[in-house]
Amino acid sequence: MFRLGFGIVYNGTEENNNATGGLASSAATNTAFAGPWGISYTMNLTPDRNTGLGIWTEDMFVKAIRTGRHMGTSREIMPPMPWPSFRNATDEWIWHSPVVVTSKLSQKRKITVEEFAYSRARAARTVKVTLPSPLFIYSLWSPEQSTAAYRDPYEMFADVAAIIKAEAEAVAALGCTYIQIDAPDVGSMVVPENRELRERLGMPTERTLTEGMDIINSVADVPGVTFGFHVCKGNNMSQWMGSGGYDFTAEAVFDRLTNFDVFLLEYDDERSGSFEPLAKAPEDKQVILGLVSTKTTTLESVADLEARVHEAAKYTGLDRLGVSTQCGFSSTLPGANLTNEDVQERKLELVVELAHHIW
Repeated sequence: MFRLGFGIVYNGTEENNNATGGLASSAATNTAFAGPWGISYTMNLTPDRNTGLGIWTEDMFVKAIRTGRHMGTSREIMPPMPWPSFRNATDEWIWHSPVVVTSKLSQKRKITVEEFAYSRARAARTVKVTLPSPLFIYSLWSPEQSTAAYRDPYEMFADVAAIIKAEAEAVAALGCTYIQIDAPDVGSMVVPENRELRERLGMPTERTLTEGMDIINSVADVPGVTFGFHVCKGNNMSQWMGSGGYDFTAEAVFDRLTNFDVFLLEYDDERSGSFEPLAKAPEDKQVILGLVSTKTTTLESVADLEARVHEAAKYTGLDRLGVSTQCGFSSTLPGANLTNEDVQERKLELVVELAHHIW
């Protein structure tokens, strides 16, 4: 978005210049453009669904760039946006991150120590610390620029894993007993386009499912701590980024993440697929079913949720299962999902009610 966000005052194609008179004027702030077509105002770079970009998906951005249509399907994009310059852009160019790793990675300071100490002093229950998967940084790898620091992406992932493990050890020393690793990088692997992108960046899928999983597993080698592994499929502003079952990743996740005790899997809608992959979970591991959606305001039925738990139990047994929300309620800096605090409280109460009812 940043690469395409710099406005110009004319449309560079001869055909469009003839149609519109060619030239236009812009406000000093580059927020408004006037020309023969009228006045165009730039959209707010906010998650607002009416005045901002809240309902835009990644696919819409790509289609808009290549077709010159708003959201990729509707009205024509006005001349201030120079979309013809980008309609032949390759997928690699469009998806290339504007920020890349160019030197060795190291930790300057611990980021969760103060947060954990603050929370523990005020909480009456166990405080969970959440840290990212070391593979989540894959989008910052550049085959052209990052190789000055690392031989390949997996060497970079290993350095990130060492940083995250040091963070885990630091909070463990303060008394933290439960750490969750969030892994949108694993959740998005169910999407063929995402796997193709990583392949182009030099990350073979088979190597990610073997060596990559081993690197993630190294993070959880901290004595005295229960480690959970959350396979996230996107939760930003009630949106999602990965659609597909766990069949593709279940064997690698369950077989290679031996240091993890709990697997938290999203099962809030049809995008999650069936419960069959749960049969691959080792008998000494707990599986938490994320059945209650944090994306919608709809309050699920206890009876429906209970039926789904018993359906999953066919593959694992009931004793190894637990229930939770599918993800968090406020996963990104811009703010929470569409659920307000009242809805969030009711959904958390629903999780507790369901658990007490079943177990």
